[in-house]
Amino acid sequence: MISKKMSVLLLVLAVTGLAGTAHATRWDAFSATADCEGWSMEGMVKIGASHPYVDVEYAVAATRDGAVLEEHTGTVRLEMDAYAVPMEAAGEWSQDFTGDVTVIGTFFLPFVTSGDTIKTFEQVLDCGGDVTVVCAHRPAWWKRHHQEWPVSQLRIGNHQRNRQELLCVLRMPALTLQVRLARQLIAAKLNVAAGVENTAAGSIAAADTFLASRPWYSGLSHAARAEARRLINELRAFNRGDCGCGNKALAGAQDADVDEADDAEDVDDLYGWGEVKSMYR
Repeated sequence: MISKKMSVLLLVLAVTGLAGTAHATRWDAFSATADCEGWSMEGMVKIGASHPYVDVEYAVAATRDGAVLEEHTGTVRLEMDAYAVPMEAAGEWSQDFTGDVTVIGTFFLPFVTSGDTIKTFEQVLDCGGDVTVVCAHRPAWWKRHHQEWPVSQLRIGNHQRNRQELLCVLRMPALTLQVRLARQLIAAKLNVAAGVENTAAGSIAAADTFLASRPWYSGLSHAARAEARRLINELRAFNRGDCGCGNKALAGAQDADVDEADDAEDVDDLYGWGEVKSMYR
C-alpha cells in the first residue's frame, strides 16, 4: 500500500512532468519572405517555464551565382510568457540588386525539446536590370589607358613589377616570344583584376612559370618555342574576349580606341616582327 506522503510526492512529480512537457520551448508559427528591397520574418515562439527568456539568432544572406552580395545577422530576445510570444525581424538591403538573386534565411531557437530547432527559408528573386559584365582589353588598350589600371603592380614570371616597369614592357618592341608572352600576360592579369571572369587561369599560371625560368632575350628550344606560341595564342584569345565592348564590329564612332593600330599591334604580339616581315618576302 502506498502511503499518503508517497502519493502526494508521485502526484507532484506527475504534475511537474506534465508541466515540463507543456512548457517546452518550441516554434508555434513561422513565415518569412523577401524581395529586392529587403526581407521580413514573423513567428510565434512558446518559451519553456525554465527559461526567463530566449535569444533567437538569425542569418539572412542575398547571393548571386554562389557569391554573397549582402548578409544580415542578429539576435532577437523574447521574454517568457504564459502564452506563445510573437517574434518579428526584418532588414532592408543597402544596395540595389540586379539579375537573379537568391535569399536564404536561417533562424535558430535554443532549448527546443521537440520539433524543429532551426527554421529556414529560401526565395529566388528577379530584380531585373542587367548584371554588369566587364570586358577584356588587349595589351595596346591597357598601354594607352594606364590611368585606368585596377592595380599598380603585378607579378610577371618571378618578379614583382610596378606600373612604370609594366608600361615599359608594353611599349618595348615585340622582338622575342618571351616579350610577346609577357605583354599578353600583363593584359590578362589586368583584365582579371578589373573583374573579367578568369577563364584563363591555367594559361596565366603556365605563362608565369614559363617566364620565370627563361630570360626574355635568351634563345629557346624548339619545344619551348612551341609552348610559348601556344600560351600567347591562349592569352591573346582571352584578352580579345568578345562581350560587346572593345569589339570593332559593335563599336560606335565614339570608340576611338578600337582602330587599325590596335589590330596591327595585336598581330605584332602574335607573330613578332621577324615573322611578319617573312610573310611579305
